[in-house]
Amino acid sequence: MQEGHSHIEQARQVLAACIARADGWDDACEQAAGHLAAMLVRSRMDDAESAETLRGLGLSANAAKELLSSAHRALKARRDERSRRQCAQATPLCPFCLAPIHPIDNFCPKCGGPVSAIASFDPLGRVYSAGRAYRQAVSGPPRLSVVTAMWLIFGPGLLFSVWGGCRASGRWRSSGRRARTTMLSATGSGWTC
Repeated sequence: MQEGHSHIEQARQVLAACIARADGWDDACEQAAGHLAAMLVRSRMDDAESAETLRGLGLSANAAKELLSSAHRALKARRDERSRRQCAQATPLCPFCLAPIHPIDNFCPKCGGPVSAIASFDPLGRVYSAGRAYRQAVSGPPRLSVVTAMWLIFGPGLLFSVWGGCRASGRWRSSGRRARTTMLSATGSGWTC
């Protein structure tokens, strides 16, 4: 911080010498004042204190305010440009395995996870995405949430197909009571509808 203050003091002395040397406000004074304002803004000095420093050198309040706002805009533009360059150089990563991917890939080449919106909207991509989700759900030890979700997805269809099979085979009485009949499977073991 001490080094920053010495640079600010040096820039202030350059501006004061430029103002004393010139008959009026010339381009050299403008450049020195802009340099000092930029240094004051970069040092994160309070705007009121920065304006007071500039007014102490003979600038009007409006000129000091304009110089400081110009320095703020220039600093913001420089930061935005640096951020844009960093983003342009950044490599996209797969959100599932953190492997680097090409920006136009729809699926990760390492784990096969969908990495773009097109992967979920494309009909074939939708099949791949759903298949990957089901494979992830059944890999590893079963978890209660996964088992519950699978029963919610596939359970109603399974129950309705068994009920429909029993009803279609005529083994369900129309009175609403269940008949004790046995359907034989391919192995010969029985189960009751």
